[in-house]
Amino acid sequence: KATVQNYARYGFDPALIVPIAPMDPQVMWKEVLKIIRSIKNPFLKKLSYNIYDSHKEKLLTHPASVSVHHNYRSGFLEHVLNMLKSAKHLAPQYNLDIDLVIAIGGDGTLLRAVSLAVKYDVPVLGINMGTVGFMTDIEGDKALSELEEYLNGVRIEERSMLEIEFNNSGNKNSYIALNDIVIARGSSISMIETITEIDNVHLATYRGDGIVISTATGSTGYALALGGPVLDPKSSDYFIKTIATHMSQFGGAIVNSDSVCKITVSTRKDAQISIDGFIEHKIDNNDDFLIKISNTKAKFLRKNPSSYYWGTITEKLGIRKGNYISKN
Repeated sequence: KATVQNYARYGFDPALIVPIAPMDPQVMWKEVLKIIRSIKNPFLKKLSYNIYDSHKEKLLTHPASVSVHHNYRSGFLEHVLNMLKSAKHLAPQYNLDIDLVIAIGGDGTLLRAVSLAVKYDVPVLGINMGTVGFMTDIEGDKALSELEEYLNGVRIEERSMLEIEFNNSGNKNSYIALNDIVIARGSSISMIETITEIDNVHLATYRGDGIVISTATGSTGYALALGGPVLDPKSSDYFIKTIATHMSQFGGAIVNSDSVCKITVSTRKDAQISIDGFIEHKIDNNDDFLIKISNTKAKFLRKNPSSYYWGTITEKLGIRKGNYISKN
């Protein structure tokens, strides 16, 4: 039952998902074509035809297909579904015409959506189904009534992103982050040292649980919880804040958008790096990281002017605004 529901989710006709008796391979492939023709999703149909044309012989001779011809139609669909899991890698070769990415969830969902949207240089519209939703623009209970207005044309807001490069286990890694990059100790309670340089000048060596490098967008996240300031979301500067260091009174440093930050980790135990909260790597002693503002910008659909951000920030932070006297 679950398998049939999964197929239906991707546009297959569940009625066709039935076992068939062993048959001649050519006849079997005609049956497979019936399934492909039943697919309603254009991208999935094109993808399936491509698999059919380029992998037919390989699939026919695969041990699994030889031994279970009677269930091969379902096997073919499993192959298609497995490829769909990597659709973000396959999409460019199919010339997808993407105009907008809609993220339904909280800020974590939106961060993942941005990582996809920047590959196509398209904006993201966030519908908040989470707790706070700093980066989303529509509240979930208003989505149906407000969505059309956004699709008919509103402004596009750009946000700066961080770019990080580092070597890990012999592999060169490069990522971009909208919110923040966190370098921290792992499961051990032992402190780590983060040797921090700005434009090749030693700023400080911090001993503690780690360090957060945040964009203006991410300044309302982990960095804020550590006592950092809220930066104007239009700013391209970034912010460095330590985690539970001996220099606990250090308020952090706001770094110019043209500057490059280098962080070298000194640790006797395990440590890790987290990029926007969903990309993680274990790191070793003496690993170093180069961080700067990326040329890539995240884009969002916004209905209200940029100043609206300051009108809602205190509400989202749960802070009472207090009295206000207008002189207008």
